[in-house]
Amino acid sequence: MVRGGSLIAAAMGAVNATFTRGGEVSVGLTYMTGALVKAAQHFAALLQGRPNTVWLRYAALWSSIAAGSAAGAVCYLAWDLWAVWIAVLGLLACAAAVGLRRPQN
Repeated sequence: MVRGGSLIAAAMGAVNATFTRGGEVSVGLTYMTGALVKAAQHFAALLQGRPNTVWLRYAALWSSIAAGSAAGAVCYLAWDLWAVWIAVLGLLACAAAVGLRRPQN
């Protein structure tokens, strides 16, 4: 019997495969799996002898998404929905930093 998670993962992979052009995923419809697919494609090119370090960028992106998800889960377990305010405060800080950096007209 196929579990729901396996079916969802297969469906997300099928979506990424549908939008493959020239051997690469052209549209990242599912950002998490899109980054993983791109990393794997470029890593496979490296294994085939084509010099390629682009896979490291996609692997770093995927790792960042995974780490953020894990940190969010830990914060949620510790602080329940109050953990959302950590993200809100982080976004406000980023918006303030961008606003201060932007030249005033």
